[in-house]
Amino acid sequence: MEYFNKGIKIFREAKDRNGEFWIRYNFALILVDTGNYHDAIKQINEMVKITKDTNRNAYADAMGLLGYVYLSMGDYQKSIQSFEEALRSFDLRYKNFEERYYMAKAYYALALAKYGKIDEAKLIIAEMDKKIGELNLSPEIEELIKNKIEEVKGYLQG
Repeated sequence: MEYFNKGIKIFREAKDRNGEFWIRYNFALILVDTGNYHDAIKQINEMVKITKDTNRNAYADAMGLLGYVYLSMGDYQKSIQSFEEALRSFDLRYKNFEERYYMAKAYYALALAKYGKIDEAKLIIAEMDKKIGELNLSPEIEELIKNKIEEVKGYLQG
């Protein structure tokens, strides 16, 4: 934690909001992976403050991460709300965020399926199934999205 705080201090002194965003993003992922969901949410709330009015895609990315945290916690309603905000906020004119948009969409479909909104999840999965091969995604991200699609299909089949 000491090194994290030093990193944040350095980025703030340099007025590097983007660097601060990404150090918080990666730290939040570590917190989620270790089950520290509430601490992860605190980091994401700081990310939202940094980006809400200045960087639309980074804000959307933060909201997608928040959706992922709530999904991991089993709070599907908050997860769905966060993913919806993320998906509304992405500006896909910037292709470098396309991967994150489709990852958020796949996890959104999973949250919908787990919450019992089967018809909505089916529509998203059908659309993504058709489109996945047309996208210019890295192999790792494409594989992750395909795995999420298959996971959602498992929920849809009962």
